[in-house]
Amino acid sequence: MQGTARDAMSADALTMSAEQPLHKAIERLAADGECDVYIVNEEGALLGIVPDYELLKARLLDASPTQPLAAFMTPAACVAEAETPLCEVAVRLRSCLQRQMPVVENGRLIGRITRTGLLRFLAQQQVSLGTEDAFDPPPRQSPPPPNFLRALRRAEAVNSGAETTRPD
Repeated sequence: MQGTARDAMSADALTMSAEQPLHKAIERLAADGECDVYIVNEEGALLGIVPDYELLKARLLDASPTQPLAAFMTPAACVAEAETPLCEVAVRLRSCLQRQMPVVENGRLIGRITRTGLLRFLAQQQVSLGTEDAFDPPPRQSPPPPNFLRALRRAEAVNSGAETTRPD
């Protein structure tokens, strides 16, 4: 059985409007233990993300607590559509180096999917992603043949002036 982002997502994404002040986002993140604030408009469309490290940076740099979140928002680079296969979600989470990503449907935020949530879902469902190769490191290249290494070392020596060329 293949799953989708909708199957493994959590609908409890922390959302705020871009006009909300910085201090409100810090309070909510601290209270909820989340790592991202999703910025949405009145219709629920995802506008961007304010990661916890941006809030931490703003606080450490003494940014005005009343400054709007729009000043700290970044575009949502990694987003999953609700029907995105879990295999693709897992690969995106890894390639984007994210712990979680928003899940949207028709541009509207409907939830978030985390790496641990994905693992939990897979463990409960015993779902195979069917992409064993997607996570494997690239195969190691075999070492070059010894004759090639000798020729390479000789060429390097000649180029550095340590050896002169011999006529063949």
